[in-house]
Amino acid sequence: MSGRIAHQPAWVKLVATAAILAIAWILGQTMGHVLLVFTVSTIVALLLNPLVRMLCRLRIPRGLAVPAVFTGAVAVTAADGDRRAGGPSVALPVRPAGDATLRQPT
Repeated sequence: MSGRIAHQPAWVKLVATAAILAIAWILGQTMGHVLLVFTVSTIVALLLNPLVRMLCRLRIPRGLAVPAVFTGAVAVTAADGDRRAGGPSVALPVRPAGDATLRQPT
């Protein structure tokens, strides 16, 4: 060939663009949850990697450093959630001061 480019009619480009957008939309709808899980796990891995590398520099094998950092991150997250919830997960009844309707008969 002499380097000529075959020009396509505008309607072909429009149909091809619409088809590509429809396929992308369908894949996004069906794979959205999977992509969310992979995105969150990638962000968590990137955030925890500096701690793992620090432990590796302290001559702790990476195979032990990864579970240690992950367990520590889960423990810190659970403790923070417990603190934000106002204490232990077992709720004790609270009696308002001066409310005689909640008193038990003696």
